[in-house]
Amino acid sequence: MENPQIGYVSMKGIEYVVTVGEVRRIVSITDGNGVFIDNRELSGVEFTSVTTGACALRLNGTVYNVVLVRSSENNGGQKELELAVNGVVLRVRIDDKRSLLLQSIGRSVQGDVGSFTVRAPMPGLVAKVEVSQGDNVKAGDGIAILEAMKMENEIRCPLAGIVSEVRVQPGQSVERNDVLAIVTGS
Repeated sequence: MENPQIGYVSMKGIEYVVTVGEVRRIVSITDGNGVFIDNRELSGVEFTSVTTGACALRLNGTVYNVVLVRSSENNGGQKELELAVNGVVLRVRIDDKRSLLLQSIGRSVQGDVGSFTVRAPMPGLVAKVEVSQGDNVKAGDGIAILEAMKMENEIRCPLAGIVSEVRVQPGQSVERNDVLAIVTGS
């Protein structure tokens, strides 16, 4: 793992980052119902679905009643949950690999104060370019659609400005960190 501060959850092969409060952990659930936290296997773990949005989790003989109170998802794929665990409400944030890659766009803003570079957060194929040179964009506006990992990922502009240069076209393959567009801040 590149960053030990980020934990991934694998539920039957799907990976996520789970944050409870300020704590992030590696959690994975295998096809054989094995449960791992920070790459250490937990023994004596059982899940029982009670109703939709509620389950009982038995861990080393202790039963935890878990009820989904609230669930939301933002445009980047990040999920936020409120779970009541034995009556105590916990706020949980879940990021999958795709949402983390899309969030990395904000970290790849480069250049001087007046302009910034929008880069590909992952290798892929440019399916669509959503802007042209001279377009005004707001923070969150789509720059391009990138096909990667059998999914279409909308690459969004992290800041408002004017598109001064578009460096990709539909059908073009890009690598991670390749420049998609340059935007002059407004």
